[in-house]
Amino acid sequence: MRTSTSTWHGGAVGLSRLSSPAAAHCYYNYHPRLCHQLSFPCHHGKKWRSVHTSVSIVKNRRGRARANSYAEATSSWDEKPYEVLPSGKIAYLDEQDVVAFLDPPKELIPLDPSSYNPAAYIWKKIEDIPEERRHRLLTLLKPRLISRAWEIAGTRYDNAKLANKSASSLLSNGNGTNSLEMWNCRTSGGPFPISWIKFFQKAIFRHKDGNTYGRLIGGSLMAGIFSSFSPLYFTVREVNEVLSTEQPCDLSYEFGDGLLDLSEYPQGFPKPAKHPWPFNDQVVIYVRHMGPGVLVGQAWQEGEAVQQVPKKLCVWALSLLYGEWFAFLVPSLWTCSWPHLHRQSSLINGVDYSSNYMKVAVITDPQLMDRTSLRLPPKSLVLEIAQFYTDLYMRRAFLASILPFNPDIVLFLGDYFDGGPILSDEEWLESLGRFRHIFSLNMLQQSANVKVYFLDGNHDIGYAAFNSRMPEVIRRYEKEFGARNYRFTLGKVNFIAIDAQTLDGNQQSDLTSATWNFVRNVSMDVDSTPRVLLTHIPLYRPDSTSCSAHRSSPIINQRISRSAHDQEILYQNYVTEKSTDELLDFIRPALVLSGHDHDQCTVTHVAKYGAVTEHTVGTVSWQQGNLYPSFMLLSASNFTLPNGSTPEDAISTRLCFLPVQTFIYIWYLSLFAMTLIILLWPANEVFIFRKFGDLMGYIRSLINFSSFSNGMKEKNEDENCEYETIWDAEGNMHLIRKASQAPKTYSDGRILIERGNAVMRSKARKQIMQESDPSTPSEVNIHIGIDGLVKLPGRTTKSTARIVIWRLLRAFQALTIIAAINIPLYVLLLFKDWIDK
Repeated sequence: MRTSTSTWHGGAVGLSRLSSPAAAHCYYNYHPRLCHQLSFPCHHGKKWRSVHTSVSIVKNRRGRARANSYAEATSSWDEKPYEVLPSGKIAYLDEQDVVAFLDPPKELIPLDPSSYNPAAYIWKKIEDIPEERRHRLLTLLKPRLISRAWEIAGTRYDNAKLANKSASSLLSNGNGTNSLEMWNCRTSGGPFPISWIKFFQKAIFRHKDGNTYGRLIGGSLMAGIFSSFSPLYFTVREVNEVLSTEQPCDLSYEFGDGLLDLSEYPQGFPKPAKHPWPFNDQVVIYVRHMGPGVLVGQAWQEGEAVQQVPKKLCVWALSLLYGEWFAFLVPSLWTCSWPHLHRQSSLINGVDYSSNYMKVAVITDPQLMDRTSLRLPPKSLVLEIAQFYTDLYMRRAFLASILPFNPDIVLFLGDYFDGGPILSDEEWLESLGRFRHIFSLNMLQQSANVKVYFLDGNHDIGYAAFNSRMPEVIRRYEKEFGARNYRFTLGKVNFIAIDAQTLDGNQQSDLTSATWNFVRNVSMDVDSTPRVLLTHIPLYRPDSTSCSAHRSSPIINQRISRSAHDQEILYQNYVTEKSTDELLDFIRPALVLSGHDHDQCTVTHVAKYGAVTEHTVGTVSWQQGNLYPSFMLLSASNFTLPNGSTPEDAISTRLCFLPVQTFIYIWYLSLFAMTLIILLWPANEVFIFRKFGDLMGYIRSLINFSSFSNGMKEKNEDENCEYETIWDAEGNMHLIRKASQAPKTYSDGRILIERGNAVMRSKARKQIMQESDPSTPSEVNIHIGIDGLVKLPGRTTKSTARIVIWRLLRAFQALTIIAAINIPLYVLLLFKDWIDK
């Protein structure tokens, strides 16, 4: 048994068997369109639409030579009743009976499926059509009705005798016998590999060593050229079921050189070439006998599991390339740029200063995960994995999203470690090594083009209450990152960095006094250069103050905790109102930058000398409570502003967002789930959506039925009536309404089913097999296939366990191939960014 995956494409195939001399005249004067409808996505302009391909087949078992000899034969068509349509075409009534049965008018009362077998009726009506005219039948049907004919033909298998009926003797021909079929394909657009089947108008069959092979030959010049260089072969096999759905069928037309050995082909056939896609062991037409000389089928895209895997490999590979690499390039390529490049005017006193700016990249709150983050043992596997993926995200963000902007300054606003104040020296040094690796500090500090500045945060040195008890934490920080209160000039802008954790501490403590002394010294500077205040903890704002639209989490209000012993700060969300006012009055900044909150926020403070904007930058980590990590680009003027200029002329900012890692991982999980469903579900991708559509239709019908039932005020007088189908002498079907009786029920709840004057128990009903022939008189045909549970003798049945095991093995095989390709790619992408360059 070959392992394969299948995709249903809702097609149909029809075949009309011609055994009379008039057949040749028939197919040379008419263009039958019976067979094959494929539905493929087609790119037409900028829109996708479905592609429908229909192929009709007419078969002449006597061969082309004999067919030509009877080209002038006549038929007795005019003896059958017909109608002349306004267009001048002739509509034969026996053909219209079949069409009306497949697509009945809405005003007709539907037949009770339990009273007759639809396949038996179709079989009888086709049998009544003259043989030389049967090939016209499916040309009258739209693709929707051809699919309906496929479903009706499936009811044959509910009755053993009817199921054994055959509409074709294709497989019973002798060795070396040739036969000819006429193909007429129609297609609405479609990709070239699919639509080219319309070039073929004939199919030659040859029987050799008990096998039946088919070769498409074309009537057009293009088809003839193609057939000469790359003959399109298929094999005809007798099968019992569709490979993936276990639906019953009779034959299969299987394309592809994987099914027809290139070294073994019928004598007299050209040597087969490698078939192009999609005919390389993928297209299979499953066929059902519909009536004498007429077959109907569905086309499936099928093939070896290994050949289906490349599609899934592409989806996985593209997803990995985007999620692990390209997503981090998006900020620098499309979504963000330096703010000074977007200024409306760069002319000051007639001079263009558009490129005369210093560029600053602002990063805050990486908070490297450690044993204090998840309450896990220091060397546990879960903690190691969490640390690796959070560190990897920030390293990718820094290397691929931030550094490509080529900043002159990289400014960190604090909180480098999660448990910095309480880590031991050994743990702190380990975290420091990770921090330096993530942001490539060794490379940056050795570079003359980029300078790095640091600002301490509460997760680095703690709040004032902690500083007074463990001063060694301060010394450890200053040894590595430098002073906590300092200033530097970038271009024509001064940056003032302060230790915000000590601002609201005990005024008598050395740390708090040192910070305020630094602030007062800055205030004594009479330089008019614009200033930017850098503080890890944001400045005070009233509770519920609105932030900008960039914020994704709820507003955090002020919360301060002090120790009972010395009133030192244990925790605070914002600087106090008093300290905020004094800072703004002393420093008089044009802009304030802060962190600590982990989410983006922009507020405006009202100071004595005017309004001051504060930007709170979001965390750069995806594990710190912010779904949308970010960083900020700041442009500082490198020229002296003339009188009358505003601070915006000297300083401009732009918030930039990083990839949403959570969404990327959700997509990976969804893709994995979809892959499992596609591999395990019996009918795979397209059939899943078909079943989903059926389910939604069923739900809608329940809703409509419920609404209709609730709205009924009068009882329908036809509720207790049923309709009996009878046949007249000419084979026409009629409905006769008769009173119905409620089914008899035993006291134990068993229902008895009535059939005429006979009463059957449901258990005994399963054991009844109808022995009637579909071509027998009408009274018998009405009752053919009453029991849909009769098993078809000779049809292969699979136990549930075997089906489950087979699907699991198939899924495991495909997953192994997917993993073998994508895991190395994933590992390569991981270590490409992780290793030092």
